[in-house]
Formats: sequence, structure tokens, C-alpha cells
Amino acid sequence: GNIYTLIVGENHIIVGTERDYYLFSRKGKFIRRLLIIGRGPEEFISPKFSKVIRNDIIYLSDNQKSRKFIYTIDLNTGRQSKILRADEGLINSLIPDSDTTLLIISASVSMDYSANSILSTENSLIKQDLNGKLLHEVKLRNEKGFGLFPPPNYSMFSKNGTIIIESPRCNEIFLYSDFKLMTIWRNTYKTIYDESLFEQNVPSANLINYSRDTMLFWMSSTLYKGNRGYGSEGHFLMMDRVNNKLIAIRRLC
Repeated sequence: GNIYTLIVGENHIIVGTERDYYLFSRKGKFIRRLLIIGRGPEEFISPKFSKVIRNDIIYLSDNQKSRKFIYTIDLNTGRQSKILRADEGLINSLIPDSDTTLLIISASVSMDYSANSILSTENSLIKQDLNGKLLHEVKLRNEKGFGLFPPPNYSMFSKNGTIIIESPRCNEIFLYSDFKLMTIWRNTYKTIYDESLFEQNVPSANLINYSRDTMLFWMSSTLYKGNRGYGSEGHFLMMDRVNNKLIAIRRLC
């Protein structure tokens, strides 16, 4: 099947398809099936993994299984354990930022049950210890829903110990340090790729990688004939973060 999850650690690689998750060594040797999809005590319904493997332990959440816990799997032994959460919101992103603490982007959803629609989400960046104690919380911007469709989510990345947070639609990118958020990039860029595409903003993109000077985005654009959409087309965009300029566009056919 298609690969939906790929996590690379110092000693292990995790590969996930739509329903199966496998563990490999860094040299590509198959080790074992990582977990089972199901509703049993040690099974998962809809796992969401941290992008970081720390001390050969992978952290994951499962909003459908339980919002009370974060789960861990020891990649050397296969042993599973649970960590009590400091809140019970929907987890959008999770990173173990130290051996004793976790960073979580959590969302509380407001519903209009009479219309069965999502009104908004209240987003927070939460820092907690491994005993479930809340250490710090930063309120993020609330996002408005669209009927049955939930608002887009915040994303969180870790690179060389630096925590980067991407706002929904990638309007802003923040650096998290010392319990504070600092805006390091704000999108003001617009471009027209060709006559078959409407004007697109980089905020509809997803951040893939970043460095001191550049950022790499993935964006899926809708193709139009007149006012009707008939398909989508993927692009990689390289941005000059310092001068806020587009460096290159790579279209995937």
C-alpha cells in the first residue's frame, strides 16, 4: 500500500501504510510489525505518531482510543506503556522535547449539535511531564470550522533540538523557546502558477523542512476549467526566509 507515515530515528525506521505499521533497522532490515489496528487492549484505532524517536521510544496518541493517555512503545523490546495527559483535547501534534517532558498541540472543539457542525477549535501548546503534570500552557489562535469540516490544524516540528510551530494554512511560523512563541516568518507572498490555476497563497501549503535561510513547502493546488475544479496538482516550493521570496517551484506531474 501507500506510505502514510515515515519516521527515522538514530537506530530505527518506522513505516506506516493505511492500516499497518512496521519497524526496520537504520540499515533497512525488517524487525517486526510495530502495532495492530483494532479495538483490543494493546491495539490502536487511529494512531498519530510523534515525528521524534527519543531513546529508542516512540510516542503516539489515539484520539479515538482514549484522550486520557499518551502511549509509548519501546522499539527494542516492543513493550507498550501509558502516560497520563494534562488535558483531554484532541492531539494534533506531539514531541518529546526532553527525557522527562512532552510538548503537545491540543485542540478543544466547539460543536453545534443541532446542526451537527463544527463551530471552532480552541488551540493550546501544552508542556507536561511524564506523570501528567501541566508545566506550561500557551494559548494559540482559535480557528473557525466549516460545517462538517474541522478547521486546519497547527503542526509542530523538531530539528536539532529547535521546536518550530506552523500555524494553520501556514500564515505564520513560530519558534518555541523558554516557554515563549516568537514569530520567525509571516507569509505575505502570492503567486500565479499559470492560467489554469487560480491565485494561490503559500498559507495553503505544508512545511516540510527549514533551515536558517530557507523553507521547503509542499502544496496541493486545485486545477480549474473556468470556475469548476477538476483535479489537483502537487508542487514543492522553496522560499527564501530572509527576503520572503520564492526561489523555486517543482511541479509533480
